[in-house]
Amino acid sequence: MNEKNPLIDKVSYITFENQYARDFASINYKWLEDYFDIEPQDQVVLENPVGEVIEKGGQIFFALVDGMAVGTVALILKEPGTFELVKMGVLSEYKGLKIGKGLIQKAIDYAQKSGMRKIVLETNSKLLPAIALYQKAGFQIVEPDPNTKYKRCDLWMELSL
Repeated sequence: MNEKNPLIDKVSYITFENQYARDFASINYKWLEDYFDIEPQDQVVLENPVGEVIEKGGQIFFALVDGMAVGTVALILKEPGTFELVKMGVLSEYKGLKIGKGLIQKAIDYAQKSGMRKIVLETNSKLLPAIALYQKAGFQIVEPDPNTKYKRCDLWMELSL
């Protein structure tokens, strides 16, 4: 029998609030450390989300359960008309609640309302669940970006809006 997890109904989504800045960092450090080495650019963004994301025209989204941040994703303004989807993570004990899907949809909705033409992202080919999630949201694999700031990235995707 496939019963719905009661926590699904408790998930809410918000845009950036200062009280969740540390959660943006901790959620992302957790998954990054599980799979990769932390890179200098990770620290730049995670330690200064206001300066590196918000003040540069981007946005950060959080998934909350009972007021606790359990997932996050950010949109960084890459160039006029283009957001880059970055730093998406969900705490392991909250996976399976479709939080990643919800976060991506919030980001897409925000990008569309902001008049963006596309969203791009960089990822790693071993993150199969994330790649499947991106593809279900409509992202397509594209040519590599030679200007990547991350050693771990070996797969680039794009969503036309």
